[in-house]
Amino acid sequence: MWLWLGWASDWDGGHAQLLNHLVRSGPERIVGARAGRLGAHWIHGLGRRERSVHLPMPYSAGHLLVGPNGSGKTRLFDPLVTQAMLRGEALGIIDPKGDQDLKDAAERGGS
Repeated sequence: MWLWLGWASDWDGGHAQLLNHLVRSGPERIVGARAGRLGAHWIHGLGRRERSVHLPMPYSAGHLLVGPNGSGKTRLFDPLVTQAMLRGEALGIIDPKGDQDLKDAAERGGS
């Protein structure tokens, strides 16, 4: 059994250089970028072709989500919560920051 984590594409040094150039040119020049919003949905357009990313279920045992503030941990919980609910698993969510979107997704049975 697998967990679906989202969409991604392979990156190389050229992609990182393009990203650096875009960010240095100013967020207001990037189509769809909004000041004060976390995340950068436009980053998906830098890769050539996205593919579905999966994680084997046994790999999710223990500490799975680690990262700094703003790295997308809570957004990753949306599909994980949905998949756990669809499998009929019991969930306990502790969210010290009280993310309303995550709460709404959990209450409606996932996103």
